[in-house]
Amino acid sequence: MPCRKPDMISKYRNSFNADFTADKYQNFLKELEIGFSEIPFRVAETPLFIPADLKDKLVEAGEEIIRLIKQPDFKALTKDAIPAKWHVPGENEHPHFLTFDFGICKDEAGQLVPMLIEMQGFPSLYGFQAHLARNYKEVYGLPDNLTPYFDGFNEETYTSLLKEVILGPYKPEEVALMDVDVLQQKTLVDFLVTEKYLGIKILSLTDIFKEGKSLFYLE
Repeated sequence: MPCRKPDMISKYRNSFNADFTADKYQNFLKELEIGFSEIPFRVAETPLFIPADLKDKLVEAGEEIIRLIKQPDFKALTKDAIPAKWHVPGENEHPHFLTFDFGICKDEAGQLVPMLIEMQGFPSLYGFQAHLARNYKEVYGLPDNLTPYFDGFNEETYTSLLKEVILGPYKPEEVALMDVDVLQQKTLVDFLVTEKYLGIKILSLTDIFKEGKSLFYLE
């Protein structure tokens, strides 16, 4: 039987392309930077419009990997994958976050399928992505029924959960986003957005000092 040609929701793609202008894109970039920092990396002119069946495949692919990682003996099975000199004492059994980078390919039948490129165990760009999605919708006037969130989440509930996981039982002033030299990071905008969302400090390594077994920073 002939297969339906895969698309990325052509109705929305065609509408977006018809309304797109270079001026809109420049305005979009300006809106992203207002109140934060200049963005040194390229930001896509357009979001992806992913159909429900592909979304389901992406979710299932992620959940399949998570099921593997959550095996009781996973750490024992993978202990030799990390050189001993990089072992960290007191690490969690599992990371709080997992980020999957998928490539979208076509299978033998011509259908769109996700293929894993890499995965990360930390919240890379989790603040910026929410900020990015909101600006795509606002600047380009995307329909309300389009969302970047899964499982009924929206920006408010997403950032609330993000805050709950990152802060845990601690006060915002007891938690910090830290890097060797934050202000020189290409992803500085993500630090700044996350700082705003969660009410926590962004610090460079040199901003922190130790007294006894405790770490401190100056306001």
